[in-house]
Amino acid sequence: MDVHNYHKNGNGWSGIGYNFSIEFDGTIYVGRGFNQGAHCLGYNDTTIGIGYQGYFDKQQMTDAQLKAGNALNAWLIDQPPHGQANEIVGHGDLGNTACQVKTSDCQNLKKEFRVEQLKHLTNKWALKQ
Repeated sequence: MDVHNYHKNGNGWSGIGYNFSIEFDGTIYVGRGFNQGAHCLGYNDTTIGIGYQGYFDKQQMTDAQLKAGNALNAWLIDQPPHGQANEIVGHGDLGNTACQVKTSDCQNLKKEFRVEQLKHLTNKWALKQ
């Protein structure tokens, strides 16, 4: 993985800074898992960083990346103690960065996340009945 090598050899970190990484073909890799990441200064201890392969100032996410991102976000909702996730934010929402996901892709991920949150809450409510 190019990002792992860059973070390790270029930044001098122990490895990839993201908790999870999604390749063009939709393959999801576990980086730091549920350990603290190194993906967004000032937010590493309160967020889970998902990196997407690509240069989003020049391209859109692939359909496979969007599907994998939506699936990963839905899965993360049910992973304690991370089941309290209430929003998705892009890198650019938290600070200036050269590696921002295009607004339309980020909006699609946010929309699908809200749908998954509603499904999750509806299922929890139905189980209590």
